[in-house]
Amino acid sequence: MPNPDCRRGSVLASAALCCLLGSAAVTAEDYACHVLTEGERAAVLLVDAQSKTEASGMAAYARARVNGTPSPVIKVVQCIQRNSEQFASPEAQRLLDSMGL
Repeated sequence: MPNPDCRRGSVLASAALCCLLGSAAVTAEDYACHVLTEGERAAVLLVDAQSKTEASGMAAYARARVNGTPSPVIKVVQCIQRNSEQFASPEAQRLLDSMGL
């Protein structure tokens, strides 16, 4: 007589594999966020996120390096998909372009 616990183990293993494969299908995208730091200094942060909203939320709690000094973000101005959009601010676009990515 087959042991029912053995079957349950294979079902659980199959369910775990499906969960792992399903989560792998959701990929983060590259976003760039134009932010202002203390002293209203502009900076650009690169963020891997699922959406612009998530990228903006992550950037809001980040620290940006301005002139070599880490500084807390005071305001997120705009987040864009790095490879397909441009910032509305020419200054922010210049900062992104100067990163040489």
